[in-house]
Amino acid sequence: MPTERFLKLKEEKKRRILDAAFREFSRVPFREASINRIIKDAEISRGSFYTYFEDKTDLLQIILRDGVQSLTTQLYQELEVSGGDYFQALNGTFSWFREKLGLEDNLAVSFIRNTLSNEEIFRDATGLILVGKGANPTAHPFFGEFIQFCREITEKLDRERYPVTVEQMASLFPMTVMVIIKTAADCIEHPEAEPMLRKQLEVMLDIMKNGVYRREAMPAG
Repeated sequence: MPTERFLKLKEEKKRRILDAAFREFSRVPFREASINRIIKDAEISRGSFYTYFEDKTDLLQIILRDGVQSLTTQLYQELEVSGGDYFQALNGTFSWFREKLGLEDNLAVSFIRNTLSNEEIFRDATGLILVGKGANPTAHPFFGEFIQFCREITEKLDRERYPVTVEQMASLFPMTVMVIIKTAADCIEHPEAEPMLRKQLEVMLDIMKNGVYRREAMPAG
């Protein structure tokens, strides 16, 4: 996690560092991103960098988590409007994110591509943990925060339609949010294919909602 020293920096300097990192993460896939280029662009020393961050994943955490927090805030609002219908709320959240992303420059889409190219990096940076996936999700520094978020989401659901547990939501939410982010980026890059991409999103969310296995009716008596 970023250090207290970074968090206490003046906003102008923090923004300069984050903007430099955003440009570098947009330029190349995350594993190829250069700390040297980031510190040169941000006009800080290498020594300063390591007093603020353990590594470049720490830096990515702030950028991605701010974005995910914005997305989840919108999801909360959509849940209120939809009366607790999770998948209806996701559709509303997608429309909001697609419009927001369309107002950004092309770097935003490149950033999404480069940080989503590795699901493990994305999960580690945002704290979106697929329960049961990975060695020990409870050891993740954001595990408690993430589980609390999942608890809050389940409390906002229409429990008649969505009687899911907190643990189930902890697996469902990362899958749905990544589908939304990727589809929005695809729509920006390929506007001619947007109707098809939106239809694919609808199908994917429907599969997550209803599954693909048809259960036979129980025999009477």
